[in-house]
Amino acid sequence: MNFQYLNAKNEVSNREVYPFRVVFKNNAWYLTGYSIERKATCSFKLTRLSDLNVEQTDHPEVTGQPWLTESTVQSTPVPQIQVRLRLAERLKYRVFEAFPKSDINQNKSGEFEVVTMVNEGDWMVTYLLSFGSGLTVLAPQSLRDQLRSEVQKILANY
Repeated sequence: MNFQYLNAKNEVSNREVYPFRVVFKNNAWYLTGYSIERKATCSFKLTRLSDLNVEQTDHPEVTGQPWLTESTVQSTPVPQIQVRLRLAERLKYRVFEAFPKSDINQNKSGEFEVVTMVNEGDWMVTYLLSFGSGLTVLAPQSLRDQLRSEVQKILANY
């Protein structure tokens, strides 16, 4: 299959991929497959695919490969950091959608405290801001600083 893909840096590229599964991770659906361009297994967020063209083709690099076995999945690990968050009770539905139940504690006031590992990257600041005033990042300080900086940039627009 081939398609246009918009990456997290707002760059559009044409991709040729031999798909082997669709997975749900980080609150989104992804296509995982072998990328001819990268010569590696890659994941693509489904909402960023466009102009999808599915056709049966053979390529020497992938012919005869056992794509549906776990042993062929060789994704590059994404660096993670531990975060400590406090979320308002009104965000309960989002808290349980976004984080593993084992990482969530509800305190006596009804607020949720979440201690979890998250993938690093610019997307995280944007994602956390989507919780609005119902979120307080308690740790790490570097993430608090990133959020503060982004909020100041937003305020400058108003």
